[in-house]
Amino acid sequence: MKKSVFILFLVSYLPFLNAQNDRSSASHNVNISIPEIALLDIYNGQTGSNVDVVNLNVSNDNNTEAGQYNLTNVSYGDIWLNYTSVVGDEANGYQPSREITVQLEPESSFPAGLDLRVTADTPRIVQGGGSETSGGNVTPGGVALGSSNAAGVEVTLVKDIKSVYTGDGANGVRLTYTLEQKDNFSLVQAGNYQAVIRFMLTDL
Repeated sequence: MKKSVFILFLVSYLPFLNAQNDRSSASHNVNISIPEIALLDIYNGQTGSNVDVVNLNVSNDNNTEAGQYNLTNVSYGDIWLNYTSVVGDEANGYQPSREITVQLEPESSFPAGLDLRVTADTPRIVQGGGSETSGGNVTPGGVALGSSNAAGVEVTLVKDIKSVYTGDGANGVRLTYTLEQKDNFSLVQAGNYQAVIRFMLTDL
């Protein structure tokens, strides 16, 4: 008789144990990791593809008047910098903003006495890709490479870039390249020059 009572007691106690583990709510941790990102691409709006080569030719048709030398319209436009940037809080060890720098690579050849002016328009950002300020602020009037900033010298074109994605194609920062005289014209020599222009999206 004692054995039967003991078994009945265990059966009655099991539901009570299960009830102690169940509650009206439950929770667990979710860990989310978002890495820093810095991606940059160059799009040619004239050809509808990535930029390969840009030709700037001083035509004799522009220089038919003795005593004058004309660089007007020696330019190339509709080039776009597309970029994606994810920045972080400085208090957590991240850089809070980025910038886009530009330079002529050290091995470039460039005509003395002249500059290549790179002019940047206000960033165009796709809907939802960023705010008016997160796309960055362009350098007013652009930057000059060549005589003003020799090959290998980096200069800032866009600064204060936060978390943003501009969109591909004709989005981001629109560029125009213009050839212009900087120093005394006696430095200019005829020839075919090859320069490599490099843009970099980097932490400040």
